Amino acid sequence: KHRAYRLKFMEGPTESYEKEMYDMIRTVFPKYAFQMRLGQMNGALVMYHNTSEVYGYEYITLERIDEFAFGSSAMANKGFTICSSLAQIVFEDAIRRFPSGTVHVSTWYNSLEGYMEIIVAPVTNDRGWYEKQKRDISEDSEPSDNDCIRVELPEGAVRLRLSLSVFKNKETMFETYEFGANDDIQVQYEISEIPHAYMPYAMARWGDGYHPDFFTFASKP
Repeated sequence: KHRAYRLKFMEGPTESYEKEMYDMIRTVFPKYAFQMRLGQMNGALVMYHNTSEVYGYEYITLERIDEFAFGSSAMANKGFTICSSLAQIVFEDAIRRFPSGTVHVSTWYNSLEGYMEIIVAPVTNDRGWYEKQKRDISEDSEPSDNDCIRVELPEGAVRLRLSLSVFKNKETMFETYEFGANDDIQVQYEISEIPHAYMPYAMARWGDGYHPDFFTFASKP
């Protein structure tokens, strides 16, 4: 699959290193910027390839990734700090609700209404760390029910809504967040519980933009 796609040009809208860089900026650079901060790394060695050939390598510094993905290292640092703090708040809320065992947390962003939905559930049959096996799907086949990840909410699960308001120098920001190193950024959050009567399946389906991210951890060692 994808073996026919080859890099032939330095620049251009397709089959070029420029297009590969453009795609990385839009998809993986924000993730790379956060991962490098966690690992105290200075940059990343990326590989240009298809599924059968390697076309080259490039070392990209963290500073350059910050500029492409966030506009500056100052914005990237503040984004990392805010996101890490919110993750800590969500996980502490999950542990507070289920203080005596392992909990399963799934999240996804509701882009239509502009908030994150979170499902927290106790794990009653903890298998520890394991890797889900994915079977190959041919390029021409349509996904079947076996290709979908369907998670029916277990008994005791809690569905939450995380809403945010962002303020720059005490002024509310909407949609586009642009700020500098000297700007005062404050985030106001609210975690509210959604009644069980309206709790749907959490689905990860192909192509519909509804893909939860899953976290499983023990609330006590």
